[in-house]
Amino acid sequence: MKHNLILGLIKPPSASSFTLKRINPGLLNSEEDLPDGTVLVGAFSNMTGEKDWVVSPTLKLNADLCDLSHDSLLDLAMAEQKRLAEEVVKSHLLESRAEAVVISDSPEKMRRFLDDLAGVIDIKPILTRGYGHEWPVAEELELSEGSKGLNLSVAYRLPVEQGLCSYCGACGPACPQGCLDEDLNLDFSRCDRCGECTRVCPEGAIDIHRMERVELLTPAVVILGNPEIALPRNSRRIYREDALRNFFSTIGVHRIDEAILHVQRICQYHPRLDVGCSQCLDACPHDAISRTETGLLIDHERCAECGACVAVCPTGAMQYGRFSDRSFLDYFSHFRPVSGTTLVIGTESSLKKIWWRENQRRFPDCLFLVHPQPLALNAMHLLFLFAIGVSRIIVVGRRHSSDQPFWEQIRFVNTILGWLVGMEPCSVHEPENLSKDTFKPVAHPLKVLYKDFGLGDRREKTASILRFLLDFSPQKKTLLQREVPATYGWVLCDTEACTGCVACLNVCSLEALKADPEDFSVVFTPVRCIQCGACVTVCPGDALTLKHGLGLGHDFFGPQTLFTDEPMVCKECGKVFGSKKSFEHVIKLLETGRVMEFDTSVLQYCETCRAIKIFESMDR
Repeated sequence: MKHNLILGLIKPPSASSFTLKRINPGLLNSEEDLPDGTVLVGAFSNMTGEKDWVVSPTLKLNADLCDLSHDSLLDLAMAEQKRLAEEVVKSHLLESRAEAVVISDSPEKMRRFLDDLAGVIDIKPILTRGYGHEWPVAEELELSEGSKGLNLSVAYRLPVEQGLCSYCGACGPACPQGCLDEDLNLDFSRCDRCGECTRVCPEGAIDIHRMERVELLTPAVVILGNPEIALPRNSRRIYREDALRNFFSTIGVHRIDEAILHVQRICQYHPRLDVGCSQCLDACPHDAISRTETGLLIDHERCAECGACVAVCPTGAMQYGRFSDRSFLDYFSHFRPVSGTTLVIGTESSLKKIWWRENQRRFPDCLFLVHPQPLALNAMHLLFLFAIGVSRIIVVGRRHSSDQPFWEQIRFVNTILGWLVGMEPCSVHEPENLSKDTFKPVAHPLKVLYKDFGLGDRREKTASILRFLLDFSPQKKTLLQREVPATYGWVLCDTEACTGCVACLNVCSLEALKADPEDFSVVFTPVRCIQCGACVTVCPGDALTLKHGLGLGHDFFGPQTLFTDEPMVCKECGKVFGSKKSFEHVIKLLETGRVMEFDTSVLQYCETCRAIKIFESMDR
């Protein structure tokens, strides 16, 4: 292969398979069409002009910089084509009107704002103090976030009822403070409530205590000065005067991509009880995730696709639609790197910087992967790459304060692999700081490579990879309690306090806690537990506690019995209908609270026999 290749993945209509052919670079900007059947072009996105070709910068980078065979490049092209074809990102257009309610405690600031922008923006002014002549002062102001904008409930003091006023002019001279102007606005900052205006009004149109409430809906609120008003938490529609540029940038038609997806089925946050995992909420630097009555809600208008919530999510409930967990595993099932490969991951712009400087040299045993957001990578992805044969994982990019969730994943993976195989394979470099030594080949320590490319959920996959690494690593059993994420550990049970009510099972979506119906036991699988604490919160007997840590031993991966009890057998038919300890606990509660006035012995029967016994006692 020659340098600076333009390759096309082609499947002619009459052919049964794909082929990879070299394409004249001039075609990408010319009026000529690509060869028939072209579905993917190995090129950077700026090389195609206005043409809507499906391009793969990954294919371009590896064809130009790496020593991949034709067959390997074909496999890579097919993996790229499949991934790009299955990318799931919904989009919608959002039109934001040039309209805002402006709230100020300064008439002077309000006047300047209106003088500058009244012809540009549809402005509804609200003063909270002072006197604005034509602007009534809000006595009460409530602001709340709505689904279609901001809701304002404003109570104005409007002393003159315009429908009754005959504009006789008697009130003006009668006011000793000169509070009423010619437009019937009353300056309450000067009014001493003497009532002279009310006394002289022949129509009874003036009442200085008269209030009028107005309900407003607005797409945005601009705040000038420091008015005393309670604001909704983290509203993206409220702008201070030092952030007006952000307000103007929202006006117009915008495309909103829904790139971050939430899978409620495997989310360990329980909205009904408001308990469980909140890792994504804590990690999001843009306050784009909120709790609702039905689960977590992503505000796609506020989301910046930084990847923090995806990187930190232990279950995979947060997914990056441009390169999901399933797509990631499937990608490498179609294109498998050879053992000892150095994988360089980055955005197109960051990896193109490397190509620009180094496109005349080769990088043996290297592979370049363009990822739309590398900071969305979780420990599962990084451990998976190492397990399938990647010796070094180099992430190219610049470090920012919002990258902390990703850095925690890097540290965790390096800690685990440092203990198990004596290697810390993950590193992050800025494009300009990459040296030739960074790309030196490193032998992979595992003689057997991981070959399971299926996916249940992220936690299950992480557990599978950790178990594989433990089985084939040279290290002995190890207990790690430091430098591992807070999402690993044990649930401990006080068997004396536990009543066997199994409330804990109802809040464990990952089935780290399960019941064994054979012996009425509760079993716990440590590696599946993310330490969300939901089980601890709902336990009525305070029998459960959490212990942080990661046990790299086989007992950490298998079920452990937390609690077991004798079965309750129906005295009439012999059916098992519960556990002895839970039965005794219920009886104690009922008798202590004097809830039941009939013989509690009927509770020793199953539900069917119990109903019969109750009806028989009623007949007597």
